[in-house]
Amino acid sequence: MKVLILGNGFDLDLGLETRYSDFAKSQQWKELYEEFKHTNKDNLAGFLKEKAKENNWFSIEECLKEYAQRKIQEGDFKHVKKDEWFFEHLEKYLDIYLTFVSMEPKEKDHLATQWLEEMNKKKIFDKIYTFNYISHDALHKFLGCNYENDIQYVHQKLGLDIVLGVAEKDITDDRYSFLRKVSHRSYPSNNIGNDLMNADEVVFFGHSINRIDFDYFKDFFIARSQYNENKTTPTYITIISKDNESILSIKNNLQSNGISVTSLCQYSRLAFIPTDNYYRGDYTERNSMADLMKRLNIHQRCENHPLF
Repeated sequence: MKVLILGNGFDLDLGLETRYSDFAKSQQWKELYEEFKHTNKDNLAGFLKEKAKENNWFSIEECLKEYAQRKIQEGDFKHVKKDEWFFEHLEKYLDIYLTFVSMEPKEKDHLATQWLEEMNKKKIFDKIYTFNYISHDALHKFLGCNYENDIQYVHQKLGLDIVLGVAEKDITDDRYSFLRKVSHRSYPSNNIGNDLMNADEVVFFGHSINRIDFDYFKDFFIARSQYNENKTTPTYITIISKDNESILSIKNNLQSNGISVTSLCQYSRLAFIPTDNYYRGDYTERNSMADLMKRLNIHQRCENHPLF
C-alpha cells in the first residue's frame, strides 16, 4: 500500500499564500477584528493580534495552545465565552480567506503541480490524506483533475466547517475544550493510523510532522523505528520539505516526540528531500527523487527540472 500525506508545504509549493501569517495580513483578518468588538490584551483576540504583529511567521494553533495553557495555569476563565465566540468566527474567516486563495494561479513548474497532474492520469497512491483545508475540487478547475474521491481531509475541507484547534492532550481544563480539534462538531473519523501501519511506501509532502498533529503518526513512527521479525521488507518513508532548515526541524520534531531518527534509518528506508535543493539540481536530491518517482511509477519528463 502506498500512502501520501499532504501538509501546508504542498499548497505553498503550488504557489498559494496559505500561511497563517498570510491570513493575518488579509482583508478577511481585518474584517474579523471589525466584527469582534471586544479585543483587548487579556482575551484570545488580543493575544492572536499581538502574536501576528510580533512575528513574520506564526502558527495560530500553537498560539491557541499557548493562550489556553496560560489561562488554565492562571485560573483565569473570565473571557471563555467571548474567546469561544471569537474562535468560531476565526474559523469562518479563515475558510473565506482560503477560498479566495484557492482560486489564485498555481505554479505550473513545481513538483506539487506535476504530481497533481500525474495523479489525474492514474492512481499512484492507494490512500491520500491531506491536513490542508483547500479542496482539491478547486485544484480540479485548474488542472482538470478527477481524483477527488481519493482524498481524505483530516480536518475537513473548505465549505464543510473546517476544523481548527489543538491536540486533545494540550487542553487540561474542559472550559477551554472548544479549542480541541476532537471537540469540533465536524471532526471527521479516518483510518490514517491503520493505513500507515499497512503501508510499504509513505510519502510526506510539505507536512512538518509537528507536535499538534503527531498523534496521527505516533504509532507508525514507533513501529517503523523498531525491529519487527514479522516484517520482511522495510517501509520506504520519504519526507519532502522546503529546505535544509525545515528538514532539521522535522528531525527535531521526531526526536522531541520520542522517535529516534537513527533507528528509523536502521529499520526503514528513510529519505529527506528539500525541494529548494532539488530545484537547484543538487545531485543527492535529484537521485532521491528519481528513486521515489521510479517506485511510484511517476513519469519523469524533462522540461524545467532535471528529472521531469
